[in-house]
Amino acid sequence: MTIEEILNEVEQKINPRCKEIQAIEYQNQKKVLQAFRNQQISETDFQATTGYGYDDIGREKLEAVYADVFGGEDALVRPQLASGTHAISTALFGVLRLVMNYFT
Repeated sequence: MTIEEILNEVEQKINPRCKEIQAIEYQNQKKVLQAFRNQQISETDFQATTGYGYDDIGREKLEAVYADVFGGEDALVRPQLASGTHAISTALFGVLRLVMNYFT
């Protein structure tokens, strides 16, 4: 059996799974593009900012796109989050603040 024959056989075997993956990719791409439309993302949303985040409509829209795509109420997408642990601790401190406000 030649290399070409082996490759053709493997491609035929994995073709159904590849088609499933392509269908998932297509649906996810549609979801992201629809989120961009829903948030009315425009060219100006990609312009540079001061870095302080004051009135940064692009960042706010990016977070709205993430929330829309992943089905959340809100999202926090920041380059200032240095690691997964940092992100988790930020979320837990937010929840803790809500709980503390509830009991005071």
